[in-house]
Amino acid sequence: MSIESYRDIYIRIPEGFVIPSKIEIAKGLASKDLKEKKSNLNFLIFSILLDPSSDQLLMNVITNIVSIQHKNSDLRKLVFIYWEIINKRKHDGSLIDEFILICNCLRKDLLHPNEFVVSSTLKLIGRIAIPEIIDSLIVPILETN
Repeated sequence: MSIESYRDIYIRIPEGFVIPSKIEIAKGLASKDLKEKKSNLNFLIFSILLDPSSDQLLMNVITNIVSIQHKNSDLRKLVFIYWEIINKRKHDGSLIDEFILICNCLRKDLLHPNEFVVSSTLKLIGRIAIPEIIDSLIVPILETN
């Protein structure tokens, strides 16, 4: 078994909590309102945790959230949780193509002047622990001194 299968994350879901449909979540992610984006990313994380085989709306998150995640630390934390829980491999075992974009985002965070952002990114990379991702990020990791 791979290291990936042993990752646990515990998030308390309130009783009576109703998760919107994926279409509603996608609309919320595309919204201009930062609070709505955070709320819908939270809904998406809950839906993935409840059903890991469901649609993960990866391209919606990349196009609508990644470019503005630097504006809010809570949004950045949610994005990091999202990166950690999504399926990173295709059915044949190869890395999903969109992870090139995610690696680029992680590379930028590794070179960020804020030490907290760098350390959070290093922590995330350690949790992901996929050799293909780590190999592409070795140079920025070594430059974080």
